[in-house]
Amino acid sequence: MTMDALISIRHNGEVGKKKQGDVLNLKPSGSAWSAEEMKFHLVVDWVDATKEAELDALPEGSKLLTLPYATYDADDSILIRSTKYVHIGIMNNPQLGNVLDRTAHVDKLRSNQYTKKTRN
Repeated sequence: MTMDALISIRHNGEVGKKKQGDVLNLKPSGSAWSAEEMKFHLVVDWVDATKEAELDALPEGSKLLTLPYATYDADDSILIRSTKYVHIGIMNNPQLGNVLDRTAHVDKLRSNQYTKKTRN
């Protein structure tokens, strides 16, 4: 079963802790996203049995995991915002242009349309 992941499409890419491709939120597949979320982020199919179990354990109406792959230091400050990410830069050129054009709506990407990667 898949979930929907909201992905950062930041233009400045790899600056600081906020990086292009970060997984920002996870919701059950088919959940609604706001027009603003869809304008400034990308929604993709996401498969992760562990995170899906965490999501399923949440009460109805609260099924949202925020920054599900963040790592924190001892003071609860974020070290890495997302250890899992979507490698946006390798998409084919027309598709990449549509993703980075924040004035256009982009339909949800299926898992065969992107590459999932891990940050250290």
